[in-house]
Amino acid sequence: MFWDAPCPIEIFKRTKTREMKLLYLILLFFTVLFPLVLSFDKKVAYSRNWKWVLLSAFVVSIPFLLWDQFFTLHGVWGFNDQYLLGVYLGHLPLEEVLFFFVVPFACTFIYECVKFYFKKVKLKWFNYGFAMVLLFYAFFIEVNGFGKWYTDSAVATSIIVLALIYSDIENYRFVPLAFTFAFVPFLLVNGILTGFMLADPVVWYSYTQFSQLRMGTIPLEDALYGFSLITLNIVTYEYLKSLVRRRLKRKAA
Repeated sequence: MFWDAPCPIEIFKRTKTREMKLLYLILLFFTVLFPLVLSFDKKVAYSRNWKWVLLSAFVVSIPFLLWDQFFTLHGVWGFNDQYLLGVYLGHLPLEEVLFFFVVPFACTFIYECVKFYFKKVKLKWFNYGFAMVLLFYAFFIEVNGFGKWYTDSAVATSIIVLALIYSDIENYRFVPLAFTFAFVPFLLVNGILTGFMLADPVVWYSYTQFSQLRMGTIPLEDALYGFSLITLNIVTYEYLKSLVRRRLKRKAA
């Protein structure tokens, strides 16, 4: 009978619930959408490098997924089921696993654009300033969060990665500028994941394991984590491409 039918308010609540469960997936979709569409631009020609981008993401995702699994298992951070499909790989939701492929894909696209459009720009002083700012940022976080798992691991990893690229900064001179550009969408996406405009965050953090310093809703450590993830993907990507170039030279010789 008609009185058994759900009322409009109940239908709206159910629809809203279904949409919220897709939230993390929707964020990933829009993160990858524009780089995917613009990959076929003839100037940057990013589509030609997809296989190296995805292979790099796979290689780099291994230690980051282990890091993620370990911290999730020990409650350093976790995920809110109301924003997830409910499919898990170990302790990680499917969306979190996809994150380690989607974000590097988008950020390596930004890197390739920077290489093309800024190839004649001298970046020596910018790169010097970037290193100083990142080191000061890392030191500031460590002072406030020393002994906490996320703080210590994010700071240590970022300093190691920074040393890696600055040991050969001529070959990686576009990385700091590319990360600077990528930082803008990072703030938007990570802001939503950590609770911006939401009743509850998609990703929550244990207050006992990070510095408790935030940019809005984003833990400051996340910027260092993102720097390490993006930079290691670019380094691996460039290394794989260099191997191909060497093989081609050998064949030509």
